[in-house]
Amino acid sequence: MTLSSLHAVPENAERQDRLREWLESLRALAESPIDVRRFYGEWLVRVSKAVGGDTARVWCLEPSGRWEPALALGALRPTEDADTQARREQLLNDVAKGGQSVATLVTQLNDVASLPDGGAQPTGSAFWHPVTVAGALRGVIEVRVPVVTRAAQEGILKFMGQAGVLAERFHLLADRRELSDMAALAEQERRLFIAVHRHLELNRMARTLADDGRALTGCDRLTVLVRRGRRQRVVAVSAQQDVDSRSGVVRALSDLATRAMRQKKDFTFPDPEHVVDDATTEVLERYVDEHDVKRVVVMPVKSPVEKDRQGRDVQRIIGTIIAEYFRGAEVSVPDQRRLETVVRCASTAIGNSVTHESLFLHGLWKRLGRAHRLVLEPGTRRRTALIGIALTAAIAALVFVPIADTTYCRGTLQPAARRNVFAPLDGTVRRMFVKHGDRVVKGQPLLELRNTDLDIAAADIEGRRTSLAEQKISVERALLDDRGELPPQERARLSSEQSQIREQLRSLSRQAELFAEKRRHLTVVSPVDGEVTTWNADHLLENRPVRQGQVLLTLAAVGGDWELELAVPDDRSGRVIRAAADNSSPLVVRFSPALDPALVHDAEVVEIQNSAELRGTEGSTVLVRAAVSPQDATEWRPGAEVAAQIQCGTRSLGYVWSRDITDFFRAKVLFRWF
Repeated sequence: MTLSSLHAVPENAERQDRLREWLESLRALAESPIDVRRFYGEWLVRVSKAVGGDTARVWCLEPSGRWEPALALGALRPTEDADTQARREQLLNDVAKGGQSVATLVTQLNDVASLPDGGAQPTGSAFWHPVTVAGALRGVIEVRVPVVTRAAQEGILKFMGQAGVLAERFHLLADRRELSDMAALAEQERRLFIAVHRHLELNRMARTLADDGRALTGCDRLTVLVRRGRRQRVVAVSAQQDVDSRSGVVRALSDLATRAMRQKKDFTFPDPEHVVDDATTEVLERYVDEHDVKRVVVMPVKSPVEKDRQGRDVQRIIGTIIAEYFRGAEVSVPDQRRLETVVRCASTAIGNSVTHESLFLHGLWKRLGRAHRLVLEPGTRRRTALIGIALTAAIAALVFVPIADTTYCRGTLQPAARRNVFAPLDGTVRRMFVKHGDRVVKGQPLLELRNTDLDIAAADIEGRRTSLAEQKISVERALLDDRGELPPQERARLSSEQSQIREQLRSLSRQAELFAEKRRHLTVVSPVDGEVTTWNADHLLENRPVRQGQVLLTLAAVGGDWELELAVPDDRSGRVIRAAADNSSPLVVRFSPALDPALVHDAEVVEIQNSAELRGTEGSTVLVRAAVSPQDATEWRPGAEVAAQIQCGTRSLGYVWSRDITDFFRAKVLFRWF
């Protein structure tokens, strides 16, 4: 539809349909969630096209009282005279006060709206419409159209009124959305304050602040730091349960917060409006490059206002909030306000937590308070009374209930009658007659030795005896054959030699008997009736050299009495010695063989060693011998390991159970340090 048809042709159905389409488009525009500037840009374009205008503006009243164009469509003159400005200001004020659309004639299309002078020929019309929402003026819309007829002006004024209603609808919907967003934000802030101030413990409070603050601000990571001396320490990071103080990210964030604390101001990086020193800029650039962060906002947290000694208001920096963005998003004004809300919340929360945890003996009072709640709160008193009664009964039992005072030790089970068979002479085992497990009787040969030196010595004696026997025969023959012819001196010499030979023969005979006795000892016999307990004796001894006095075999009378050899640790032997001295009867020992731990037998202490010795890995021990009845000895084996308990009388239950702890405390603490 052309301008000429709009001016000349009467309204018809087609024109009304087109205007209705424009109004529907404006209604859809008014209901769309866009900002004010974009709305009025679209609104001016569509209204101008609908009415055939070529210039449009949105005028806003400044706080100074002057009207300024907030948005313009079409070409405008760059300068205006004072009279034109005054007349326009007056017209805008009248339109704002009247609250209705106004149409005026203009002399030039590109001039400001004015009433035509004297004989000036009008060249177009200016339409003014105030936009008010709930009685409040939001602005005045100006649209210029090359129309001068009264009928056209009335039609455009009607359309402008309907379009203005849609503009008011946009403002109402926008205000409603803004109020809804503000209410939602206020609710989020309220929940944040409630959640953060629910805990006084610093770590729990900081974790809540980091997680909920991140959800409120929309950043990718929120870090809470608390001042510790001259530095800032990372307490909590959003979406992380624990903080590793040794990680590079945590150290870098701590360094950033420390630098922000020194500057006493917040800053955003990268942002040219926030200027920081070169050293901080270098740290920020290195951190952003190393950790792939697009934007960092560092905001110090200040304590609530306090009074110093001079009565002045002061604020201390008690922490820092660091928000990081990994997607390169700009920090909008609403996001900045949300961050400021988190900082305000952190100011009181961190201050309260630091003050709470700085109390003297905070940990002790905290535990006492928890114990008080568990014990004396309503609903727990009956349980507390029952627990108290149970504890009293337990303490009374520990003090007054007697039990057996026993000393635990380990040892071996041995036959009471056992003998070691020693090597009578040096030699080599020539032959073994027995092996492990054989039953032997007294005098039964066990093994045979061979002594080469003894054989050589015996052969030497035998040779000397033969030689002396021949000399004796020769001397006796000389004495018998030459009895009348030998001179007295020769006869005396031969008689003396005969006596010497006889004496030497008697000596060699005695030596031969001794060597024979030694040779008989080379056959080792059993000194007692018993059983060979030496394991693998034939393989260990046969054809092996042995020394005189070396133990060759061990024999045990397994069918007789048995005894225990118990190694009592030196630190436990005192109670055994005192119990033996205090009791007139022998101490009772209960033991269980390792072969069958289910069986328990009794024994009686018969001897306690009066000195301690080192025995293997058991350390310093005192040997205790206990006699065992042979009634259950059918399955026992010599040297079997046993676990034993020496009965040392009766003591209270508490003393017996706490004895080892008490002895350790006395020896390691009281004696050592006091």
